[in-house]
Amino acid sequence: MADSSPSRTDLDSNINGEASPAKSPTLERDSAMAGNPSVPKRVWKKLGLSGHMLMTMLKGACPPVISLALYQSDAFAGTFSTLGYLVGIMSVLSFSILPRSKFFQTMMFNVIGLCIGAAIALLTIYCAVQARIQTTPVSAKSSDGPASGAPTSSYNSSASAVCAIWLFANIFAANSLRFSRPQLQFPVIIYSIFANVASTYAPQFATMDQGIAFVKELLEAFLAGFAIASVVNLIVFPQSSRDVVFREASDYIAAIQGVLKAQNGYLRSLERKEMFHPLPKDDDKAVPEEVSAAKAFKGALAGLTALHGKLQGDLIFAKREVAYSHLGPKEIDELFKKFREILLPLIGMGSVVDIFNRIAENRKWKVEESLEVSKASDTTDEKLEDHERKEKERIQWNEVMKTLHDPFELMSLAMMDGLNHASYALGFSKPPKTKPLNDLEANEGEARPGDDNYGEYLSQKVKLFYEQREVTLQTWCNQRGIKKHHVTGRLDGDAILHDPEGDHRNQRQLYLILYMDFLLWSTGRAVVDLVRFADTKVTAGMMRRRKLVLPGKKRLRKWIMTSLSPHEGSNDLAPDNAEAGIANVSLGASFQERKNPEHLPPTSKPL
Repeated sequence: MADSSPSRTDLDSNINGEASPAKSPTLERDSAMAGNPSVPKRVWKKLGLSGHMLMTMLKGACPPVISLALYQSDAFAGTFSTLGYLVGIMSVLSFSILPRSKFFQTMMFNVIGLCIGAAIALLTIYCAVQARIQTTPVSAKSSDGPASGAPTSSYNSSASAVCAIWLFANIFAANSLRFSRPQLQFPVIIYSIFANVASTYAPQFATMDQGIAFVKELLEAFLAGFAIASVVNLIVFPQSSRDVVFREASDYIAAIQGVLKAQNGYLRSLERKEMFHPLPKDDDKAVPEEVSAAKAFKGALAGLTALHGKLQGDLIFAKREVAYSHLGPKEIDELFKKFREILLPLIGMGSVVDIFNRIAENRKWKVEESLEVSKASDTTDEKLEDHERKEKERIQWNEVMKTLHDPFELMSLAMMDGLNHASYALGFSKPPKTKPLNDLEANEGEARPGDDNYGEYLSQKVKLFYEQREVTLQTWCNQRGIKKHHVTGRLDGDAILHDPEGDHRNQRQLYLILYMDFLLWSTGRAVVDLVRFADTKVTAGMMRRRKLVLPGKKRLRKWIMTSLSPHEGSNDLAPDNAEAGIANVSLGASFQERKNPEHLPPTSKPL
């Protein structure tokens, strides 16, 4: 029976109507942007800075600068006297660089914690004053205190002991709450500062009037710092949580494209016969091409995974925010699910690196061994035979990777163009200015990112890639003498699964090829779903006009009920994460608990 499977170039020729695959718009842009950048651009890239980062740095520096500059006013200096330094500290701890919804949620907890701290401070001062009265009569001698109307008296050991007990209890309770409720980290820090300052001065007050005056001025200093940070957050480079999420979504698309490029580079490095050998360089520290390509691929995946975790944490605040935007909370949540569907198969492709490294270690494809076998004069026939067998197997791997090159390259370029199309449709980036096509007949039937029918075009490419997998399997079978079934035209499974020589390496090789094909096909399907999601929003008219987006009653009720929950929101504000730089990444509910198929939950069937 004749082989009716499509050829390697059919993946693109069946769509474009030409024998050779058309050049991808993404590849055209990369080629146009290639070249030697200018010196300022190279310096800027080496520093790792961006315009948004510089604006954030400037915005974060504004509150303390304003707080210190206010001391030039006599009225400000006379009001806060020696407590004015707390204005600057509170303006920094308010974190004016946070997005609007996250900032005001944190500010709400800050104010609540501050009010509780003021009440506890008054109770502490009352206990200290009573301890002083019971041990020392009220003295007329006093000195200027930390606040106007709050003069201090002489030292009293009983009052100091009472304040020490209150301070210990305050710090113990505050830190316990801090670690049990990570989202309350900054309110607890502000509460602790208030408790420390109040407990330090409390033993020196002889009457409650002095203590009340001190707590009032201390409270005003804290609130002044909050007010300065709030004004800076709203006026200086204002940004909402939605702006952050949409910017991260744009970076997410670019990160996926970077992973696809790094993936192609890694697979390309496996096509060389010396894939685990160093490149021919004058430098003695040359590394194998596979090692450098694997490192780049793993690094791109790590960056994408970290961005996924950050996007998940910011998504919660974006859905609660009041905004005037195109997309609502439901659409933002659905967009994140589409991103997660793309991420999972890409992470699976990252395991291919570990698989090939394990294969190389088991086969002992090392430079030292190859050199020893080739240069040694006393090599036995057994060693030579073993060396030839390993070289033959390595050549087979090279041929397999060369067979995968064209379909994987075309599929990756198609997915990168699909990601660009989704970015254009959702307004994350602006499409380039279209240029007239020189050859209309050669490009007949081809769609470009931004076209109305691009979703269907990409779907056809993914479908053809699925059919193209049979070509790869046929090539693999021809190398090993496995033929198609003479009736059904399908591959002979018995011949594949039961090698005549009893070697299971061919079986593992086949499974790895099918695994890689399936992962790339799954990624392509996920990209198609993302493109269709974006086209649906454009067709519905959501991207043509803005609307007032308000969180629903259910969402507000959920926020109120879970605002103090231990698992509320993101763990970005957790003390251990903030101090150790740990990023918690969640990949969905399926990763939270390992399921045992032999012990499924009981179900009742109707009689």
